[in-house]
Amino acid sequence: SKQSLMEQNVLKSYTANGGTAYPSIRYNFDGFMQSLQIMANDGFGADFKFMLWDGDRDKFRYGLVNVAAFLAQATVEAIHEDTCDELNWQQVAGRYAISNSCGQEGRSYQHETCGMYSCIMDPNMEVTSVSSANQVRAPPPMECRPGSGTNFYAGYWDTSTGTEIKNTPYSNTAG
Repeated sequence: SKQSLMEQNVLKSYTANGGTAYPSIRYNFDGFMQSLQIMANDGFGADFKFMLWDGDRDKFRYGLVNVAAFLAQATVEAIHEDTCDELNWQQVAGRYAISNSCGQEGRSYQHETCGMYSCIMDPNMEVTSVSSANQVRAPPPMECRPGSGTNFYAGYWDTSTGTEIKNTPYSNTAG
């Protein structure tokens, strides 16, 4: 069936370091189909739809390409690791900076915008992600909160002990 093909080839995750494949815990065929219905019919806030049920054959083909591109990106960003959040994956001098939640690869997430589709940054927002990597002593889920100065050191994650070190400042690649 199409469902089993999707589950066997697309909605599968892997243990740490690209190991053994297993059916995703977070992503399943029913959830995919429910989301696809919403995205194809209603779209979301950016006036974007997958164009699968407009009755136009060319739009349908474009819609299929959109779904394929979406699934490819989702696989790379989420399904492969069975996570629904960005992971703290970038090490700086062998440690995972807790400030990676503000940006990895030298990026500053709070300064990234998408024109009229961007939300205004809330300087008082606090958020903690749900998931972390599927490996022993992986950094915890990322969190973001306001604060600066001596009582707000971001610190780093020590993989050798599996603990967060908060009593010292530790920069990510953005500084």
